[in-house]
Amino acid sequence: MQPLTRKSCYALATGMLIFLLVAGLVAFKNCGIPIQTVKTDKATARVIFTGKNAINPNSDPKTELVIGGKTYTSLRGCPPFYLNVPGGKRVLFVTQKADSPYQAILHIFDLDTKADIAVDITKTGFGWNIGSDRKLGEKLTDYIEKAQDDRIVISTRSIDWKSTMSVNLNSKSVEQQQTFYYDEAGHITNSVVKEGRP
Repeated sequence: MQPLTRKSCYALATGMLIFLLVAGLVAFKNCGIPIQTVKTDKATARVIFTGKNAINPNSDPKTELVIGGKTYTSLRGCPPFYLNVPGGKRVLFVTQKADSPYQAILHIFDLDTKADIAVDITKTGFGWNIGSDRKLGEKLTDYIEKAQDDRIVISTRSIDWKSTMSVNLNSKSVEQQQTFYYDEAGHITNSVVKEGRP
């Protein structure tokens, strides 16, 4: 066996360095660094900076919600990413497809049974303002108007409109969506009703 030359040592060290750099970037891209963690008595929410964010600072960070032993990713809103459902031990949150943010799923999660009722709410804006510091019902909020065992009514309040959806939890479907449009004085100028999923 011949001794290593200086040139072959540099080549070996460079190869190892490149391997470690590529392995680190792959791990960073897939795992990332938590930049915000919010723990409540019900769940743990995380916002994670990944390699994708290092390459494209305008990309959304990875988000995850750990609740009832399950992990959900690509959440709408801000930590803790959920709303408490009145009248029981349930929470509501919204996930979306990472590459298609308008394909969204509304989740009603029962903290006692760990059951998750998932309802397709694609093409709606509900959930973007979950976790905001605003009071429910103010402009730029998402909130629950009414909750029963088998039905929930949710609303999104924008600057000049409000959209309300009635969701049937038994059939896992949107029964009706109504949108109200407001003038600058806050008076309703028009409303539109759609039956079924938007």
